[in-house]
Amino acid sequence: MAAASVDLELVRRTLETNLFGMWRLVQAVTPLMRAGGYGRIVNISCGLAFIPRGASAYRVSKSAVNALTRVFADELAGDGILVNA
Repeated sequence: MAAASVDLELVRRTLETNLFGMWRLVQAVTPLMRAGGYGRIVNISCGLAFIPRGASAYRVSKSAVNALTRVFADELAGDGILVNA
């Protein structure tokens, strides 16, 4: 579906699941990993994030997952926590 006509409720639900679900989980496990000085976080992404056609809500959510994964990787590297997707 084209981004110009996509149902924004669908976008909200997709972001809630794919982006905010991942974000909440990382926030929940990070204190334990920091305390142990070690951890691995693997976020699930998809090649569709890079394809110019397809479900726009899903593509945007997975692009956001990729971006946030890089943010977490930078922030947590000094704590011995590897983050990738």
